[in-house]
Amino acid sequence: MREQLVEILGLRGCRFEHGTLLGRHPRLEQDGSVTVGRTAWDLDVDGWPGEEIELRASVGGRYLGRFMLRPEPGAIPPPLQTRLVAVSLADQVGSALDTAGPVLDG
Repeated sequence: MREQLVEILGLRGCRFEHGTLLGRHPRLEQDGSVTVGRTAWDLDVDGWPGEEIELRASVGGRYLGRFMLRPEPGAIPPPLQTRLVAVSLADQVGSALDTAGPVLDG
């Protein structure tokens, strides 16, 4: 899934963090917009924020992990429809993680 996100969003890289919510990163929201803190970020004017962007994987409002997106410096963000595809992919990962259930050691 990371490779698909890198390709469709034109990223430099991407990693997945299972069940982690450390830090306050800019976030790619469910509606395809980006927020920084509690403020809407204007992608058309300002481009991608200059740091990693969080894309959450959740199901039924339950957070399961996140993709940390690393845009290319100075890259033009993809159109809204493409960002919505990325959100949909993250939702699929959330559903798959939810279906898989907890990982048991031993």
